[in-house]
Amino acid sequence: HPDEGGAGKSVLMTELTELRYDRRFGANAVIQFGLQKVDWSVTDGMGPSVMFAPQDLRFGLVGDPEDMTLPVESIVARYTMNYTHDVHLEFAFVPRHRPLEMRLWGNDWGTASPDQGASLPIGDVSWLFDPSVEDQWQNNLFYFAKPEFKPEDFSGALRLRGRLHGAELGLWGFYGFDSFPELKMDPDLAAVLSLITMMGDTPLLEQLTPERLAALERFQAKMVQARAQNDGSSLLTSTFHRLAQIGAQARRNFGPYVFALETAWTPRFLGGRTLFSPAMQPISGLATLHTALQIEYQSPPGLIAVLGVSDFIVFDVPNTPLMLLDESSMSAGGALDRPFDPNSSHLVTVNCALKGEIKEQFEWVLAGVIHPLGQDGLFMPSVAWLLDSQGEKLQLSAEIFGGSAQSMFGRFGHNDRVVLSYKRSY
Repeated sequence: HPDEGGAGKSVLMTELTELRYDRRFGANAVIQFGLQKVDWSVTDGMGPSVMFAPQDLRFGLVGDPEDMTLPVESIVARYTMNYTHDVHLEFAFVPRHRPLEMRLWGNDWGTASPDQGASLPIGDVSWLFDPSVEDQWQNNLFYFAKPEFKPEDFSGALRLRGRLHGAELGLWGFYGFDSFPELKMDPDLAAVLSLITMMGDTPLLEQLTPERLAALERFQAKMVQARAQNDGSSLLTSTFHRLAQIGAQARRNFGPYVFALETAWTPRFLGGRTLFSPAMQPISGLATLHTALQIEYQSPPGLIAVLGVSDFIVFDVPNTPLMLLDESSMSAGGALDRPFDPNSSHLVTVNCALKGEIKEQFEWVLAGVIHPLGQDGLFMPSVAWLLDSQGEKLQLSAEIFGGSAQSMFGRFGHNDRVVLSYKRSY
């Protein structure tokens, strides 16, 4: 971006996507352990059953879906109870939670605009870090209190799935961590960092108020204590909250049509979910219900059409606006005017895709995601040249954002872009 200085930036990133050992025990049991991707969803995108597949949001959404999820260290076991109806009992165990990957600033998918710094509660901190280390530092926002290989840091899920009258059915339960952590900062540290980030705006002597001087003295004492204990978590940490989920899913073919439905309930009495206010203040213990319906049409020799609708509901939040969910419901005076229920917040998402081939050499895709209530969306066209049958392709794609500056996709309106990519599979 020219307003970031016009300089180019090259980053070499490596990711081991799978290192797994499989072993069969008898005719009915299979166990897999190692680094692997565990995704039990029956719908595309970030479906309700995505529990162990953290999203990789560093490079946008124009890549292949399998390249936009990250592997986890895990043990997955499957026991076949009935081969006639394909009844399987599946168990997944992840000893250490892995959060999603994202950036606040410095790349095309950073949440901060190119002409603005990182909008953290402590002010703009992006100028404090050299571009050579900013990628690693931004990851640390999720790793101040990274779960370790301890019994209390595990995640687990159990699913029973089978086939009945041609329909694939599944019931599952999950106990693990919420997707986003709660960032906790000592108020005296926040005051000191706020003072640092405002340097240059006003003379330093005018900023050194008695309240800030007192906060500086308290912070120095806390720093001495933290260093003595070799533990800075009392000053700055991010905490992943525990939650439990119960879900169901179904999938059925009707000729060229495929119908898929899945839902996930996060009850309050089993931990609830943590979301955020527009001021990035955490709101914990929320009950949610996430439901997705998808219809897919397949027609040879390669035409595929997909239409999906999902609704993420947050229950019992009257007079409590939620970040990214209630922007379209806020009136000019700051009051909430929700379209369905004033006590609950809804995020309705519609996604669609049309995919086809030309002479088995070119593959084109027209895809889009919109939030009808938020009146924002993302359009993603692409065309790929299939160079050979071994998985080598050259792809040209685009991401085009629309919506208000406060909406989920509208805040990325400055990042419309064209992407040229090359992929080779071995």
